[in-house]
Amino acid sequence: MDVDGRVMRMDSFSKVIAPGTRCGWITASEQIVERYQRHHEVSMQNPSGPSQLVLFKLLDETWGHAGYLDWLMHIRLEYTKRRDNICYACERYLPAEVASWNPPAAGMFHWIKIDWTKHPHAKSKPMLEIEDEVFHAAIERGVLCCKGSWFRAEQDGGVDMYFRMTFAAAPTDKLTEGVKRFGDALRASFKMAE
Repeated sequence: MDVDGRVMRMDSFSKVIAPGTRCGWITASEQIVERYQRHHEVSMQNPSGPSQLVLFKLLDETWGHAGYLDWLMHIRLEYTKRRDNICYACERYLPAEVASWNPPAAGMFHWIKIDWTKHPHAKSKPMLEIEDEVFHAAIERGVLCCKGSWFRAEQDGGVDMYFRMTFAAAPTDKLTEGVKRFGDALRASFKMAE
């Protein structure tokens, strides 16, 4: 793909081994790696020493390359199962009249698009107010998901409403219950029959 050596890939152990390790690596041409090292030297000095030590002990002294690859295959299968479970729960519990989604191909987050124009107050309230209403209705039911506007560059939140849920942090039964409660929050906010 990159025949000119201008692409740099950045990876992180935070997504595959332990959140918060704040350690990762880059794959790039020698010239880009050298420039990246110079920038790194004047911007942050070092990642966490304890994180580096734990990762070294795990990857070099315990797992080795084969063990790390085995772990990656395991975590991929686990995330795939969890993704399938959250998609099934969405099909079962979210109101199709206002909620839609595409199953994620990778990662650990599921984005749900909400057709806010079907909200009973869509003509009198801005999208961000309706998003906030749905968000708080979900919290009242014990569900915490991220508002899509938190991830947008536009100040007004854009034109589409999304919510983001993670399927990496909870067991299947909790995910299913969370999606069910989020569906209840949507129905309450949109004044739909339960």
